[in-house]
Amino acid sequence: MNFPSSTTPSFVPTVAERVLLRALVSDLARRAGALAVSQRSLSLQIMERKTTEFDVATAVDVACEELLRREIAQARPRDGILGEEGEMTVGTSGLTWVIDPIDGTTNYLYGLPQWGVSVAIVAGPPDNPHAWRPIAGSIYQPDADLQYDAALGLGVQRNGKDLTPLRSGTPGRITELRAALVSVGFHYLPDARSEQAAIAASLAGRVRDLRDHGATSIELCHVAAGEVDGYWEERLAPWDVAAGLLIAAEAGCTIRWVTRATRTETLEALIVCGTSALADALSEVLPATVAP
Repeated sequence: MNFPSSTTPSFVPTVAERVLLRALVSDLARRAGALAVSQRSLSLQIMERKTTEFDVATAVDVACEELLRREIAQARPRDGILGEEGEMTVGTSGLTWVIDPIDGTTNYLYGLPQWGVSVAIVAGPPDNPHAWRPIAGSIYQPDADLQYDAALGLGVQRNGKDLTPLRSGTPGRITELRAALVSVGFHYLPDARSEQAAIAASLAGRVRDLRDHGATSIELCHVAAGEVDGYWEERLAPWDVAAGLLIAAEAGCTIRWVTRATRTETLEALIVCGTSALADALSEVLPATVAP
């Protein structure tokens, strides 16, 4: 999962097309978010249990993805679709929509505000994330009334206004590990979570402090906005990061995929930082992590 630094696909939409695609992903993310807010009473209706009994899809997750799929099929019938809750649809246009109808479902279930709708368009087929190049993306956080929109080469907008670039040495652009506020994420599988907690514990004494907001898309928005200095997580799915990586990249953040060998598997770990120096420092201290 090497995007957005993957091999350039056969075509990239024009600037005018990217502006229109950004507007479309923004509108659809907001509409799905409004549906999730209006249907919150159905959030305890569990439709599917995934990796564990607590990794769930609610009736609202499913309803939001169904809404997105209907609107995408109507607006762009030739595009592919890859969503967390539905079947993969292969398109003919060369573009694929990657959607997470509710990122942070546990937060949504518990009434915490750190959840959102993530909608992205990438150039490339739905079944090969390594070949993707993000084209447009939107992350809408209804409870916080925040929306981040980006298009390739066109920067980031927050609630419709250009995101102000951060100055070197200020929060969000820290270069020293000991001064950095770093977000981490944890998996639903207990063994994986315990291992990640051990890694987080090893970081705790080397950084300013740690945070975990419980939703990958929102963590990436925090890095883009300079609200944290860096972020580390692993075992991520394509829909977790497709929009957020574009937002972070367009905000000037450094994105690294590194491999970490465990006793039983080799994992791809994601590091996103406001500066390349911090990304280097974080890569060096993560236990058993080596560059690919």
